Amino acid sequence: MRAALVVFVFVVMAGCSNNLPKQSIVDKLRVLAVQANPAELVVGDSLPAATLTALAIEPSGAPIQLQWALCPLPANLPPPASLDCPGNHGIALPQDGSGVARLDLADPNAQPFWDVLYRTADGTPLTDEQRASTLAAGTTAVAGFSSTAGGEELDGFAQVPLRSVGAPINHNPSLVGLLVNGAELPADGSGVLAAGVKVRLQPVPASDAKEDTGNGLEALNFSFFATDGDISSLRSTDQTSTGEPADSSIDYTTPDTTGSVRLWVVIRDGRGGVGWITRTAQVR
Repeated sequence: MRAALVVFVFVVMAGCSNNLPKQSIVDKLRVLAVQANPAELVVGDSLPAATLTALAIEPSGAPIQLQWALCPLPANLPPPASLDCPGNHGIALPQDGSGVARLDLADPNAQPFWDVLYRTADGTPLTDEQRASTLAAGTTAVAGFSSTAGGEELDGFAQVPLRSVGAPINHNPSLVGLLVNGAELPADGSGVLAAGVKVRLQPVPASDAKEDTGNGLEALNFSFFATDGDISSLRSTDQTSTGEPADSSIDYTTPDTTGSVRLWVVIRDGRGGVGWITRTAQVR
């Protein structure tokens, strides 16, 4: 089966058939998030590089193969779903054995990216002033990926913020724990949950997860996923639209059947920064 997925570093969107299961339940090959490290690419006297890591999940444990490519696109043009990248329209990115790719904008092979970025959608070259304005306003570098496992294929894109020098660089937020009814769920998989009961999941961000944007602290957003059970809300946030603190916890009803269940929480800072935590619990 072949599916298409658009993954922005700050938003995850999935599309498939009309009879979609809950997005929070991971029952087949999924890419839940993509992290760029650093979280944004700052173009100055030297050209930046970053690593790209996908939170790719196949519940059956089938090995996942990833391919990455840099996708040349005009500034601020979102990638069309039909874009063949990786493929004929992509610049293949080197990657290690675990599927982590290196995006190096100083690599001579990346020149087609710059040739297209500094043109309008109709192909008109930008002036030097327009190029500087484009970077100052902020644009993105688009990387395409293809993941395959167990006979399934999932393709998508990650948009990495690209800007000129100026403000301090944004860092990826991280999670240091996941609480179940106020108690830490162990990282070693020894945690036990009763079957068929409702519990409260509370993500625990690192102490430095919220950074100053120059206009106040970031709002942190969370997405919740599990291999089984029922998650009441796919997303939560720690701050309301008016800047007031918000409860980022959500309800989770454990599976009725015994066995292992895997949980993931993805944290985003709204500026391209992404992190996640994985936990396994025993349902009894």
